[in-house]
Amino acid sequence: MVNRGLAINPNVNLVTNIGAGSAGTQMIGEKEGRLGNVPAGAIAFPLIHPAKTEVNEIADAFSLFYVWGINATLKKRIISFLKFRTPVLYKMLRRIYHVLIKQ
Repeated sequence: MVNRGLAINPNVNLVTNIGAGSAGTQMIGEKEGRLGNVPAGAIAFPLIHPAKTEVNEIADAFSLFYVWGINATLKKRIISFLKFRTPVLYKMLRRIYHVLIKQ
């Protein structure tokens, strides 16, 4: 997600958050609804490792939206990438867009 790093996420929740509710200090409001009271599960052994390491775009989008509250649509992600990683190309494409599309 950030700096092209990879993270390993289990298919089940491994911990239960006890800091939610009226006595909680970190999970207040909208975040509590998304992440509070998620039951813990157990990992099935033996672990089965994937044959290759690859980015799971669906899992990334799920984590961005439900865990971090970020709506990173593909369009926004492309624009952000161009804007911050290739600013010259971004400015050029923006000018072309405004000339051709926004006449």
